[in-house]
Amino acid sequence: MAATVSNQDPAAPTDDAQEQEKLEDQLEELKDLYLKMRGLRTVLPKLLAPLVSKPSSPRELYDDFTKAMRTTTHDIADFQQQWKAPETRAIFDRARQSRAAHPRGIYPWRPSQDPGWATRRKRKREVVEEETSA
Repeated sequence: MAATVSNQDPAAPTDDAQEQEKLEDQLEELKDLYLKMRGLRTVLPKLLAPLVSKPSSPRELYDDFTKAMRTTTHDIADFQQQWKAPETRAIFDRARQSRAAHPRGIYPWRPSQDPGWATRRKRKREVVEEETSA
């Protein structure tokens, strides 16, 4: 009996691996975005902290308040930049399309399902860049 020849492309596993790596990078991007958004919860306490403390002079109060204002403005701008980035839009568009194509079986994610979710993992690309620069 003759052996059957597979019509599968030998590059297919590589494509799957590349797709998997791309998805993992996108998940890391979303994790970074989520952690930045979560950090914005401290904006008001940071702004109010100089007003609550007892400054020795009005100038010190002004300096502390402007420093807090600059810090929080930077945090908000950083979040907005990442939120509006084309890469982030593409991730959300892909998720929307996937959810429309496969609406069943999608459940809300709970942090308790992944205890190490807030730990930033280095992307393979970052590890390679560190090794080549060393």
